[in-house]
Amino acid sequence: MKREWMINLGLLFATLLLFFGGIELMLRLTGLVKIGDYTPPIYQTSDNPTISYTLKANMRERAFRNTVTTNSLGFRSGKIDDAKDTIAVLGDSITFGYGVADTETLPAQLQKSFPEHNVINAGTPGYHIKQEVALYQEKIAPLDPQALVLIFYWNDFDTRTSWLDDKNVLRAPGWEPQDTAC
Repeated sequence: MKREWMINLGLLFATLLLFFGGIELMLRLTGLVKIGDYTPPIYQTSDNPTISYTLKANMRERAFRNTVTTNSLGFRSGKIDDAKDTIAVLGDSITFGYGVADTETLPAQLQKSFPEHNVINAGTPGYHIKQEVALYQEKIAPLDPQALVLIFYWNDFDTRTSWLDDKNVLRAPGWEPQDTAC
């Protein structure tokens, strides 16, 4: 009886190992899970050190489980119609619409309610309040918006700025490279 129990336990562990190993192999082969440092190719370094990084202009890239499309100003919005008044929505990943399609973001929903206006999605993942103010001064104020909506979360008051390294990986404030062995 003890021998049968040990065989069954061994088979259970072998089955679990094969099952989870197979899942991990499939995730790595399909690219659904990225291994190591990875930032979607949607960012570029800003000339303004207060802003640090922005979304690339005129792009259509797969990022955060959906396709992210930006206009000529690097906003996750459609083309700006000069004949319409503008509403700017400024913020971080909540405004940007982390994990949702372009048409599902908060500014896109606002656009449906105000079709006679341009509604600009000026949200960028990881931004804090100082970056948002600098982005407003640099890119939004020149558009002379009729209204500004600021969407923020408590962590936006942590004003330590993330940055893009030389491999275009978004790094947290204070990050230092180090060798890690697996």
